[in-house]
Amino acid sequence: MGRCVIINNENFTTGSSKRLGTDVDAASAKKIFEELGYKVNSKKDHKENSSFVCVILSHGNQKGIFATDELVELDSLTECLKGNKCPDLIGKPKLFFVQACRGEKTDGGVDIKEEDGVDATLIVESESKSLPVEADFLYAYSTPPGFYAWRSNSDGSWFIQALCEYLRKYKDLELMDIMTRVSHKVACHKRSQSKNNADLHLKKVVPCITSMLTKDWYFTE
Repeated sequence: MGRCVIINNENFTTGSSKRLGTDVDAASAKKIFEELGYKVNSKKDHKENSSFVCVILSHGNQKGIFATDELVELDSLTECLKGNKCPDLIGKPKLFFVQACRGEKTDGGVDIKEEDGVDATLIVESESKSLPVEADFLYAYSTPPGFYAWRSNSDGSWFIQALCEYLRKYKDLELMDIMTRVSHKVACHKRSQSKNNADLHLKKVVPCITSMLTKDWYFTE
């Protein structure tokens, strides 16, 4: 199927707190992607791989993601995989799942008064013989820009746990259908419990997914 790289940062020299519970996420991610046929942390060329997956578990802010010793922009990690730098992955999905804060704002949620329907319009363009270098990337963040990301010290993070659960449960569905279900579970079935800190109590969050995929993607053939 492809290669999966898991970047799991728990301890930091930058003064950031220890990320308790991150090993739960790492173990869950490793298990599900191995079940889906990925070689986790394998090191070889990409020619035989049909896709590339990277799971990043760390602290972060609006500017980027913390390595154990410095702040790193996600672009610096993805640059080497773009079409002009990695020809073997041209036209192949490159999927990034990021569990990290993107700011300090929290979301108190809003009561639902009525259900609105939104029509989607599909625009079909003529085929091209070339692809943009940014094509076929998907970035799935645990939270929107500027917002806090939620994680349990014992059970792992809301986003990664929902992702692993639904990749297993809905593995036969198209990727974006799976991600919509992941977003629904995190947004509708999760609320923070921090009774000793009113600023962090009963808060909500929704994952933020940016897709530049150019075709449907299924984990099962």
